[in-house]
Amino acid sequence: MAETTTVTLSSQALDYPIHVGRGLLAQAGQFLSGTERIFVVTDRIVGNLYLKTLQKALAKFEVNSIQIEGGEAHKTLDTLSALYKAAFSFGLKRNDIVIALGGGIIGDITGLLAATYLRGLPFVQIPTTLLAQVDASVGGKVAVNYEHLKNMIGTFYHPKAVLIDVDTLKTLPPRELNCGMAEVIKYGLIEKSVPGVTPDLLFPMLSGELDAVISRCCQLKAAVVSADPEERLGIREILNLGHTFAHAYETLSQGDIPHGEAVAIGCVKAFETANALEQISTEDVAQLRTYFKQYHLPVSPPPGFSADDVLKCMQRDKKVQQSGTLRLVLPFDSIGQVRIQNNIDPNLIRTVLIQTQAG
Repeated sequence: MAETTTVTLSSQALDYPIHVGRGLLAQAGQFLSGTERIFVVTDRIVGNLYLKTLQKALAKFEVNSIQIEGGEAHKTLDTLSALYKAAFSFGLKRNDIVIALGGGIIGDITGLLAATYLRGLPFVQIPTTLLAQVDASVGGKVAVNYEHLKNMIGTFYHPKAVLIDVDTLKTLPPRELNCGMAEVIKYGLIEKSVPGVTPDLLFPMLSGELDAVISRCCQLKAAVVSADPEERLGIREILNLGHTFAHAYETLSQGDIPHGEAVAIGCVKAFETANALEQISTEDVAQLRTYFKQYHLPVSPPPGFSADDVLKCMQRDKKVQQSGTLRLVLPFDSIGQVRIQNNIDPNLIRTVLIQTQAG
C-alpha cells in the first residue's frame, strides 16, 4: 500500500503525486497512462539491478531504454547530447513518457532532457537512492553541471509523478544510505520554518520505519515547493540550508566528497556562521554534530581546502549577490528555525572556514 503526498502547483495549474511504498517498482505500469511508449534513462549500476523489473512492469507499453555512466563527472552537456540522440532514434513524440530510474544525477539530467526535447515531454521520477527519494526527485529542479560548477545549466520542470519504492534501498551501499540521511537531517533543521505543517515530528521518527521518514521528508518538501514552485518568493530557498558551502566542497574535491557528505559539512558551517553571529548557541552546534555523527557523516572538511578557495567558489554560486556579499540560509533561535540572510560579510565566512574544530 503506497502512501501518497501531492505537490500542488497552483501557479501552473498542475498537481503531481509522490507515491511512497514497497514493491512499487514492479507495479509501475499501474501508475502510468496517457501514452503507449516510454523512454527509460538509467545508469549502468541501477540498470543491472532494476531495469528488467521495470521493463516487466511496463509490458503493456512499447519501451526503449538507455544506460549512461553515473557520477557527477558525467552530468554534462555531452551526456545530455547523447540522450537527445537516443531520444531522436527512438522517435519520441510529445505524449511519450520519459522515466528517470536512478539517483539524483539521473533524475536531474533526465528531467532536463524531458524539459527541452520537443519543448517538453511528460516524465516520471523513480528514485533509487535515499538522497533522491527525500530530496532530488521532488520539486522540479533539473540541470547539468558546467565547467565543474554544480547545476549551472537547468530549469524548473516538474514530473508527472514520483514513484518511490523503498525496497530499492536494500541494494544501496551504506555510505550512500548515510549520504541520504544528511538530507533527512536537513529537513529536521528547517522543519519549524516549513509553511503549513506541524513541526518537530521528523527527528522522533528517525528511530522508526524508513518508509515514514521518507514520507515525512516528501511532505515537508512538497509543502515548501507548493508555496514557492520556482524559488521566486524566497520560501523555497530554505531547502538550501548548508548547500552554498556544500557545493563549494563538492566542486573543489572534483566529486571526491559526495553530495550528502558535503551537505553535512555545509550545514555545520552554516550553524557555525549563525553561532558567530550570535543567532544560535554553541550547544546547538554541538547537537547538530551529534546528529550527523550518528550516521557516520563528516562534520568538518578533510585537510587541504583553503578558506580562500572555498570562499571564492561560494562567491560563484548561483545565489551570490552582485555586491559580492553572500546570501545564505542560516538557523536562528533554535534548531528547526531558519531564515534567508543577505549581505553576509565574506570576512566572517573566511573566519568560520579557517576554524579548526575536531570532527
